[in-house]
Amino acid sequence: MGAMFFAVLAVAGQIEHNRETTLEGQVTAAKKGNHGGRPKVRRSGEREPLRLPPRYCAFA
Repeated sequence: MGAMFFAVLAVAGQIEHNRETTLEGQVTAAKKGNHGGRPKVRRSGEREPLRLPPRYCAFA
């Protein structure tokens, strides 16, 4: 009975550790500008944004 209790506590500790490292990784990625998830899909009624020609764009 004691070994089973110890095993349950070990699993709970491992789950907590995995959760903490996952959250740390998400925070680090967010600082780098990566927020994860799927890219947004355009709906059928949406139009493409207006793009200026390169001569009007200072950073192109």
